[in-house]
Amino acid sequence: MGEVGAITGVYGRLRNLVKIDRGYKKAIEAASAGWLEALVVKDNDTAFLCTETLKKMKLGRIKIIPLQGASNPTTLKIPDREGISGAASTFIRCERINEPAVNYVFGDTLIVADDKTAFALSSKGYRTVTVNGDLYESGGGFESGYYPCSIDFSTIIPSENAIKSLDEAVNALQQHLSQRGIDISGFQEEIERTKIEMTRLSGAVSTLDREMARVRHSVKRTQSNVRRVEKYSLKIAKEVEVEKAR
Repeated sequence: MGEVGAITGVYGRLRNLVKIDRGYKKAIEAASAGWLEALVVKDNDTAFLCTETLKKMKLGRIKIIPLQGASNPTTLKIPDREGISGAASTFIRCERINEPAVNYVFGDTLIVADDKTAFALSSKGYRTVTVNGDLYESGGGFESGYYPCSIDFSTIIPSENAIKSLDEAVNALQQHLSQRGIDISGFQEEIERTKIEMTRLSGAVSTLDREMARVRHSVKRTQSNVRRVEKYSLKIAKEVEVEKAR
């Protein structure tokens, strides 16, 4: 829906907006705790619109990161200890606009070389992950295990109800786009009528400008005649006075 313009401000999944340095993919995957699949959007308004759409269409749940609403953690102070590769966010490349999302997910995590270092740092309040993908939360909890290669296809095949809901969503979107097309056609016709009216009014304005120029010229000529008549009248009045005196 974001790609076709039905919902504006949707930038895509975080996974598709970043590049992970070679050798650290397992660590970043584990540190994300599922947030690499999060949807990155412009602001809270877009996020709320996405959640309402998911609820109405009954299409499931998703993590959402609004860029203008994501809190930026304070700069992570890296302990002076061997076996620390660095902050997780430094091993991720992305455009500047998406940095708040990366900092939100990975800004508080350290990547270390081994489990011993990770466990020691986690007991001191640091969230750490090994290059092999073992995640140690601050305080002592950790996540580890085997990364299976097989895929349970039953977990990714959508149910009949989900397909029906998606079909309804697509139909609603097509109707919405069709209405948009009708509206655009109406706007284009209105624009053409307005252009014709503007051309007509422009011609009328030009005619009025010429008429105003003619009237101004006539006024000036009349004012000149009035001054000449007044001057002649004063001359006659003086001659009358002279004749009366004589």
